[in-house]
Amino acid sequence: LSEALAGSGGQSAADSQGGGGCEQGNTLGGGGYVQGMTFVAALVLLYAESELAALTVFANLMQRPLLRALYSLREDVLSALFALHDELFRLALPRLHARFERAGVCAEQFLLDWCLTLFARALPLEVTVRLWDMVLLEGDAGLLRASLGVLRFHSRLFLSNALDDDDLGALVSRLPVLSYAEGDALVAAVHATALPIPVQVLEERLSLLWRQLGLVLPLGLEPPPAPPPPAPDTETQAGPLPAGGQLPTGGGQGSYRQE
Repeated sequence: LSEALAGSGGQSAADSQGGGGCEQGNTLGGGGYVQGMTFVAALVLLYAESELAALTVFANLMQRPLLRALYSLREDVLSALFALHDELFRLALPRLHARFERAGVCAEQFLLDWCLTLFARALPLEVTVRLWDMVLLEGDAGLLRASLGVLRFHSRLFLSNALDDDDLGALVSRLPVLSYAEGDALVAAVHATALPIPVQVLEERLSLLWRQLGLVLPLGLEPPPAPPPPAPDTETQAGPLPAGGQLPTGGGQGSYRQE
């Protein structure tokens, strides 16, 4: 697993941005090591039955479109994802979002670290693994929902009048240590946090974002092409109206009721 993490020569985050001899092109990710991967790998190793199983899980995690986009460290990709998260943040937690704007706290100060490490550096282990359950189940939408839930849980602290702008920025970058009871409350807050837009809409927007940025998803994860228009159904094509000129209405088999 250590060799796999080293990738092509054990590149640093700076190398992955374009100067490390790894041809990045328009792919998601540069193929080398990026800061934050060790936190993910370490957590996988704690729970995997073998190193081979850990490597398999780690490789599958690295195929997640949102994670690969973040690990690419491309400025245009990060800017687009930060803007999307900022929109979700504003819709879900408008008061807290306004406080962050007044203090000049932006997503770059916390979101990248949270996502690149899948919360393993920011939160206690017993809390992180429970958030992973949601992220693994829900995918990219779950990762964004988890970040909103963490913000929501700490909102009372972040909105405190006792915090000046500098303190707020520092506190978001390094979250306070949680007790076991507080960890349980944070997980509950995350699960109680709903995305402000439907999951399907969010996934469609992410897929559109990948296309607009010219990103290439790993094989098997490309968004499906738009389906061709349905062929005309001769059985349902318009024909002569029944006697009396009225179309039949509801009630029979195959009818539906609009909710």
